[in-house]
Amino acid sequence: IALAKALQSALGGVSKSATCVIDSDFDRALGRTHSCELLLLTDYSCLEMYFFEARVLSKLVKLALRGFPKPPERVLAELVPPLLDVASTRLANFTLQWNLRWTGFIGCLVSDRRGLRLDMDKYVLTYLGANARLEDRRIFEGAVAEGRARLLGDPRHHINGHDFVCLL
Repeated sequence: IALAKALQSALGGVSKSATCVIDSDFDRALGRTHSCELLLLTDYSCLEMYFFEARVLSKLVKLALRGFPKPPERVLAELVPPLLDVASTRLANFTLQWNLRWTGFIGCLVSDRRGLRLDMDKYVLTYLGANARLEDRRIFEGAVAEGRARLLGDPRHHINGHDFVCLL
């Protein structure tokens, strides 16, 4: 962002000499905008989320996972709830400005007849425990709930691409 603004200042706002592209991250959920003519934001939260689509996953299944029993649309639908839960914990950390060290979530996943879900109680305890912030659990859970309420619309606008790739 700083580079794009510096280039705009040096080159002018209508310059075709430079374009900077950044991940939109939490900008939609937080209602943030950037006023810089040379700055473009990804359509989704990050570049990896362009691959979060049935057509792309179908190709992966055909090439690498021959005989995989679930259709790509169902796989993506099952990934959305746990990935949005993880996104809400990332957003809570961001809005609280706690700068917590990230911990993996795979060990907190539960798969049953209803599908795949994240055991949020276990994950929050794991995450806060790894960062010596267990005493702040209620504050964090409140921020997670507030963040989850902001994650509306297309899930690709909110899911972290690294989390998607990890879960996939």
